[in-house]
Amino acid sequence: MPHDRRNDLTKPMLAVALVLTFAATAQANPCGPHPTKFVAWTIVVIAALFLEVFVTTGFLLFSGLAVVPTFFALVLANAVSYLGIVLPLFAATGSVWSVEGAVIVAKTGLIKLLSMFGPFQADTFAGLKWRYALLSALAGNAGSYYVGTLLAASQIA
Repeated sequence: MPHDRRNDLTKPMLAVALVLTFAATAQANPCGPHPTKFVAWTIVVIAALFLEVFVTTGFLLFSGLAVVPTFFALVLANAVSYLGIVLPLFAATGSVWSVEGAVIVAKTGLIKLLSMFGPFQADTFAGLKWRYALLSALAGNAGSYYVGTLLAASQIA
């Protein structure tokens, strides 16, 4: 029986839509700096960044990627994506939906790209599917968004 590749992404895309729907209804926004409490906002951003890296790396641990190089690459990528994607895109659109969607797409592509290079592959690495890269990016992004939202609400509100 032929395999229909369109169905490979149906469940992950449903998960993405569900997570983004809940994020949009949270009515909180850790996407931009708070003008009067910059130190608290910075702590929120750093905590969310590291949580995202821990969750994503933990998820990828089961795919055969090397943990330490992947962790450090994702720390750098998260810092760059926050400054280069999140802040400018949110300033331009004001939409958490567009920001979260763009970050998930960018992170998925980065994870897949990293998996193609030897230094990021452990001895047990046998390849990484797009679906697994998407779910890893989604898990990390969702965790950081919700924790960032909770911290922002408790520290900055």
